[in-house]
Amino acid sequence: TSSRAVVYGLDGSIHGHGTSPLAVTYPREGWVEQSAEEIWQSQKDALLDAVAGIAGERLLAVGITNQRETVVCWDRHTGRALGPAIVWQCRRTASRCEELRAKGQSDFIRQRTGLVIDPYFSATKMRWLVEQVPEVRAGIEGGSAVFGTVDSWILYRLSREAGSAVLRTEPSNASRTLLADAESADWDEELLALFQIPRQVLCDVGPSFGERGTARVSGRGLPVTGVLGDQQASLLGHGCIEPSYGKCTFGTGAFLLMHTGSSLIRSTSGLLSTVAWQEPNQKPTFALEGSVFVAGALIDWLRSELRLFDDYDDLEALASAVAESGGAVVVPAFTGLGAPHWDDRARGLIGGLTRGTTRAQLCYAALAGIAFQIGDLLAAPECVGLHSLSIDGGLSRNRAFCQILADVTGRPIDRAGNAERTSLGAAIAAAVGAGCFATLHQAVAAMTGASQGIAERFSPRWDAAER
Repeated sequence: TSSRAVVYGLDGSIHGHGTSPLAVTYPREGWVEQSAEEIWQSQKDALLDAVAGIAGERLLAVGITNQRETVVCWDRHTGRALGPAIVWQCRRTASRCEELRAKGQSDFIRQRTGLVIDPYFSATKMRWLVEQVPEVRAGIEGGSAVFGTVDSWILYRLSREAGSAVLRTEPSNASRTLLADAESADWDEELLALFQIPRQVLCDVGPSFGERGTARVSGRGLPVTGVLGDQQASLLGHGCIEPSYGKCTFGTGAFLLMHTGSSLIRSTSGLLSTVAWQEPNQKPTFALEGSVFVAGALIDWLRSELRLFDDYDDLEALASAVAESGGAVVVPAFTGLGAPHWDDRARGLIGGLTRGTTRAQLCYAALAGIAFQIGDLLAAPECVGLHSLSIDGGLSRNRAFCQILADVTGRPIDRAGNAERTSLGAAIAAAVGAGCFATLHQAVAAMTGASQGIAERFSPRWDAAER
């Protein structure tokens, strides 16, 4: 619901910050869209705010991080979007996914991509645009249409303004489309044929770090030197660059990632195998991921629709005022259930209410409902070796939620000092790509130091029986 831009120093200090609102529309039940043009304008406004008052010669490079899976189609000659941006949460392609499962494609797609068949991912969204939007179909037939995730769209618009119009993506985004081979992190001909997406409409895939175009910022050209999907950027921003270290970011949804190094671990428990990032001239680095579709979106709904609280501080006070939910249960499955269940037909539920249920207990139940989803992810056998769990994002600022999360999962929870680890990860990627550090490890050590460390640790209070 907003675009952000942050200016970081090479020590991880923040020198500027900009935020711009971004509208989300819901044209039908289960459909989620944004305007591609508004995505660009909102991001541009945030960038201008962030660099206001900073001398242009002090700026070194630009990094991009983005909502993954969201699909944009545009005209490569005019730069005009040819249809809506179909957002990662959108479920409009559920029937197409069901057809693919019925045709026995689940094992092939799981083995080839590390993912599951679900409307969450990009390929069925692309196919829907081809079939349902005449301008997209005409653009493909005429050779002018380009499909991309939001990183490609932002890079294209930035570089177009600087005179180069680059069409490129990178592995942490490409690996989320259902069109890329998990091992190579490049487009796969069999997958392209299955989803009927021509190779020529896709952006080239290159390393996550390194120069890929120029952006015009504060009157001068700056190299764009790092691009990562938002959750992989957060993993990097937490300093999780060794196997078995992980993080969970709470935004609209919640996303648990655990670094697995050079090993692509294939989960048997509903987790996803995904690319973390790829350095130049090296094989990809991988991660395991658990994707929860609704987290902060539930809190926004409780505030705007049920009017349970006026602001987010009120939510923390209410949830802290009770020791448990009094039997109330909230299942936040507004757009189905993600990992590990992958049920796109599931819907949200509020239950266990009595005449004595209080507003505070319902707020507690909502936070617990989010926490129990994370508990499901951490119960996977592949997560047994997770060394530590650091959290960031909006909900990490809510101390009541952090404690509930520790209680529900039975794990210590480390709340990050800088809740904006995603932007920090993008800055680290840009710094590495610009050659400011010799290695990724040096960049992480320099930019995730004491000022970016753990703000607070929450220890579990429940015993196993209570849990």
